[in-house]
Amino acid sequence: MIYFIYLSLKAPLAPVHELNHIEYVLQKLEEDINAFREMLPRLDNRYDVLSAVGFMLKWLLGTATLLDVEKLHRTVNEKHRTEGDVIHSVNHHITYLKTLESAVTFNTEAVET
Repeated sequence: MIYFIYLSLKAPLAPVHELNHIEYVLQKLEEDINAFREMLPRLDNRYDVLSAVGFMLKWLLGTATLLDVEKLHRTVNEKHRTEGDVIHSVNHHITYLKTLESAVTFNTEAVET
């Protein structure tokens, strides 16, 4: 779950409703990825004989083999890690922008006095 800390500034850098919308979209994306991961079949090594049959069916009918499913799992895991990096980056940028806004506000008040 993602939490944003809102600072009370005279003129916020981004409207609160936009930040709430970003938070909602990121939560929805995380829920969708987790639901998708739960639906994926698990790779089982006991079915090596079926692997050969799977290759034949893939060649004839275009169905997925165990290797295709394993590749799909790796791709989903990679997307999940990428999602975490994006969330971290967004949080870092928001923190930086709020710090910058505080500095600008402080400097503006110093110049006015």
